[in-house]
Amino acid sequence: MYPQKNSQAHQLSYTLLPLTRLYLARLNIVAGKYGITPDQLLILHTLSATEGRWTIGKITRLVAVQQPAVSKAMMQFERRQLVASFASSTDKRKKEIEITPAGRALLGEIQNRLAHNLLPFLTQLEEQELATMNLLSQRVISGIAA
Repeated sequence: MYPQKNSQAHQLSYTLLPLTRLYLARLNIVAGKYGITPDQLLILHTLSATEGRWTIGKITRLVAVQQPAVSKAMMQFERRQLVASFASSTDKRKKEIEITPAGRALLGEIQNRLAHNLLPFLTQLEEQELATMNLLSQRVISGIAA
């Protein structure tokens, strides 16, 4: 069922359009200075979120990016020594990927630059508003990704 015209859901869908376009435009500029795309930044961030190794399939599911794009990013990251790949201990046909110290360092640089470029806009909100926005965004993303 679609939201009725002029409902809060309908209005929010149009509010999110310029928000996402502006955010993505800034994200493209910052990430582009480091030779990566926003999707690649998300992949790198996901790899850094926990210790250990990840399969391409698991990364694909977590970031909701097509497997060929994840595989291509991994090849580029390996060439730049941002990740290391290993044969899976359970299935030699599969690769396990791990972020390297160089990958963590690059991610840290990008996050610092993003903080400088994007966070000033978010600090206009109170902490509770930010927490609510974060929670609600995660719920919407989970619904879309399902």
